[in-house]
Amino acid sequence: MKKLFTILALATLLLAYGCETPEPDGVGNQTENPNGNGNNTADDLVFLNNSNTAPTMVSGGGMVSISFKTAYSWTITKDVDWLTTSLSEGDAGTTSFFISASENKNDSERKGTVFINLSNGSTYKVVVTQESNDGIQHLVCQDNEILYTTKYNYIVEKDFSGASGFGESESTLCVDHEYIDTYGKITFNNDVTKLPHNAFANCASMEIIYLPNGVKSVGKNAFKYCTALHSIISINSVDNNKALVIDGCLCAVAPANLVEYTIPAGVTKIGAGAFSGCKTLQRVIIPEGVVEIEAGAFEDCEKLNCLEIPNSLTTFGGDIITGECNDEIELVISPNHPNLLTYTTTDNQPIELYEYTNVLCGGFGSDDIGHVFYYIPEVASSQFQECKTLKSVSIGSGITSIGDKAFYDCTSLVEVNCNAITPPALGIKVFANNAADRIVCVPQGSKAVYCAVAEWRRYFTFSQNDKENLKVGDLVDCGNARGVVFYIADNVVKLVSVSGTSTTWGPKGTATGATNESDGKANMSTIKFLDPDLSDYPAFRWCNSYGTGWYLPVPNELIAIYNNNSTINATLSANGYKTLNTGYYWSSTEDSYNYAYKIHFSNEYYYSSFKDNTDYVRAVLAF
Repeated sequence: MKKLFTILALATLLLAYGCETPEPDGVGNQTENPNGNGNNTADDLVFLNNSNTAPTMVSGGGMVSISFKTAYSWTITKDVDWLTTSLSEGDAGTTSFFISASENKNDSERKGTVFINLSNGSTYKVVVTQESNDGIQHLVCQDNEILYTTKYNYIVEKDFSGASGFGESESTLCVDHEYIDTYGKITFNNDVTKLPHNAFANCASMEIIYLPNGVKSVGKNAFKYCTALHSIISINSVDNNKALVIDGCLCAVAPANLVEYTIPAGVTKIGAGAFSGCKTLQRVIIPEGVVEIEAGAFEDCEKLNCLEIPNSLTTFGGDIITGECNDEIELVISPNHPNLLTYTTTDNQPIELYEYTNVLCGGFGSDDIGHVFYYIPEVASSQFQECKTLKSVSIGSGITSIGDKAFYDCTSLVEVNCNAITPPALGIKVFANNAADRIVCVPQGSKAVYCAVAEWRRYFTFSQNDKENLKVGDLVDCGNARGVVFYIADNVVKLVSVSGTSTTWGPKGTATGATNESDGKANMSTIKFLDPDLSDYPAFRWCNSYGTGWYLPVPNELIAIYNNNSTINATLSANGYKTLNTGYYWSSTEDSYNYAYKIHFSNEYYYSSFKDNTDYVRAVLAF
């Protein structure tokens, strides 16, 4: 069985072909008002989902789905009795309904029209043509029978003697199977109410099958490898007898010569094995409204190379493409699909996941964005663990949990966007040992909800639109971010901690190399390399303990804090925090083996002082 996570052609933007709903033609889908005022315009009503406004149905009857959008209320009328509609009236908005045709017992073709009458006087029509009676459509399929035809006018390649599983009880058995002139008939001792798994699998010569009205369920792979089957006649048939839909579930599709297929409107689920063994199938378009696909829906579809997934489709019963299938299948998925995780890397190269639990597929686009699509909306434990080049991730709004150490030791990870309104369940050490300045962004308006969850509160959690709305003096108080804004420029925000201490810089007599005058994080890294637990460098140790990513500032950052002293102190005081002092504050910048720089908060002057002097300390965070 080929593994779908080897897919490399996952698309996150709809392709230019086959992905947009065709506009109405402006002529063929519209008629003048019956009263002759001709007041309809191209914008009065738009047919959706490739609705066929001139469908042809076989003589045995069937259904066709019509979808449209209009700004007006509407009614439906028709000019023949043999057509029925599932709806008769409705309000403005998007609507789907079915047109059903009864059996045509005549030896001539017939036509009927369904009118959609808008409240503004416009009328649109769907003209249905029904073929003349031929084949087995004119026959009456009894409740305990199944009828069929084959291309050789001979009995199908399957022995149904004593076959069970076609009824409500195991006592429903096949009692007779014969081919009468031009059609086959399978007779059971009780009413046929369902088709069992593999019911007609490998009946390669079958062209038409006629099911009794009592059939209410269809098992997996019922028509697998029925390569000549082009019509499934049933009270539940749609799409001109091409598909069988029961209670919103697409149970089976006639596979003969099927290359591209659009799931009919009104379908909410695609059943297990619905397309299994469709040898010629290459592309399937799934419209909005479909919410579930059962496992094995596309089993052994060996030529399938493209599958369009709508945002509504979030429930997968398991691997939907199994058996003999393409190594590479293009999934056309919206970039905001709830089950999609996207990522970037420092080297613009795809990453190798630590493990692939719950992953349907993955890929890396020409835009240098990676994609992981989940059939179970859970990021598994250790899934991205030790992905050293992982730079940013955006987690889909439908992801419900993130397992232990999912992003553990991703040392280059600086930004996490979690798009779920409700916080996903979070395991232990999920974002541990990321980049020092890593931030977690959540949807606007959800910050308080995330911060109320202990597991999320430990991380620097930030609303996605907050950063651009911040101003100097604003208090940022959530999780790891407890500080006041003192600097905003070039999409960089810096906070000064709401609390502080007084302590020494470190021991005299050692040249540490922490001489950077513009990057406090670099100085912090230098000191940590020299003394990993920072036991000999109390000012650095205090800043490090304040929270992940916090550091001892450089002189220019201290000057920026001093210049906004009054604004910062007003915020600190108003929120019950201790205001800044007017004494000396340590910077992280070393002057020599005995001295380091500090700034006095009364005149902003640089001073070089013995490292073992005790002075004030505040931490800084940049993001």
